[in-house]
Amino acid sequence: VKFIGPYDLGVATISAPTTAADLTNAEDVTVLIENFGTEEQNDFDISYVLGGETVTELVDGPLAFGEQLSYTFNTQGDFSESGLHYLMAYTSADDDSDLTNDTAYRAVLNSDCIPLANCANGHEIKRVQLGDIDNESGCSEGGYGDYVTMSTDLEVNSMNEFTLTASYGNQFVKVWIDFNDNFVFDADEVVSFFEVADGQGGGNYTQIEDLVIPEAANLGEHLMRVKLSWIVPIDDNGACDDISQGGETEDYMVNIVQP
Repeated sequence: VKFIGPYDLGVATISAPTTAADLTNAEDVTVLIENFGTEEQNDFDISYVLGGETVTELVDGPLAFGEQLSYTFNTQGDFSESGLHYLMAYTSADDDSDLTNDTAYRAVLNSDCIPLANCANGHEIKRVQLGDIDNESGCSEGGYGDYVTMSTDLEVNSMNEFTLTASYGNQFVKVWIDFNDNFVFDADEVVSFFEVADGQGGGNYTQIEDLVIPEAANLGEHLMRVKLSWIVPIDDNGACDDISQGGETEDYMVNIVQP
């Protein structure tokens, strides 16, 4: 049985900003605050940390037991530099009975390399499985799925099982890992490519393929892009291209480690 104290606030999620192209130095930071305690809360601190800088503001409330409140900070965040930005937000309440639910995290990518696609009518990535990543999803808005909060460790010089499920045949798939972290996805960063259900129409098709991490791969965290295109093969340099005929793009993180 979980003890519920009278004072227990936390950040349920960070809802803004999200991954996008051309983020600015004045982006709204919005969080969803939840009252997990039994007492109504008023006049409590909420903070976010970005680039080593902490912003703290006062929330007036009231926030009743079990209720959630969307709060946008008056102080905007600087996400203008290209690349990944790690954002943390947390509440500060006197006598908080459970500190484990105070904090939420979000990785926000600012990149010009975010393609649009038409993933309606079944032309979406239904599931991606690789190591610790196991993501079931539907058609993302604009045909781009931001899953950079999902990550797995992969060893250098390794062969890994990459599993993709699609709901339509004749789907070409290509996977890149941005080993040099330039957010472009170069041709020599392709780690897997294949076709799902050649000659088939609608259905449920799962395919397991090799994903190769080269011996010279840079250690550390890198973006992984999975791209699906109906009928039209994907060019090795096409990670940033829009897909008009049908398809979807999803981004994840991988952490390259020594064996």
